[in-house]
Amino acid sequence: MLRRLFALLSLCLLLTPAAFAANLAVGDAVPPLALADQFDKPHTLGSDTRWLLFSHDRATSDALHPVLAGLTPPQRQGVVYVADISRMPALVSRLFAVPAMRELPFAVWLARDAANVAMLPREPGKLTVLALQGGQIAAVHYLADVAALPALLAAR
Repeated sequence: MLRRLFALLSLCLLLTPAAFAANLAVGDAVPPLALADQFDKPHTLGSDTRWLLFSHDRATSDALHPVLAGLTPPQRQGVVYVADISRMPALVSRLFAVPAMRELPFAVWLARDAANVAMLPREPGKLTVLALQGGQIAAVHYLADVAALPALLAAR
């Protein structure tokens, strides 16, 4: 009986929506992405987006914030930053994290539901950087050191 219960529980964990989501790859069209930022302003991914930055853990986000803040507004042109905060408790998000993000000089698109960003590729402990061209993914980069981001953005 215990073995069957364990097997059923394991199956349920494997059948989460994220398990069915296929990661985007080079050449794929970026699906519509609509998220609100730290000011609850809605955003949708547009054809003018050249870079999509995706952070799915706190350490990467914390390291990325000063790097993005150090970029000039023209350098941030065409760059969209998405942070997955779906695992953060709602109370912590509402009282501490989001108010702190309001101090940042750039928009942070907040994925409060993991299903909204399940298709985005990721590697543990790394920032995902998607180079976009005409609504399609031209390149996928994973940065362990986010300090390399300005050089990557300038290279294209």
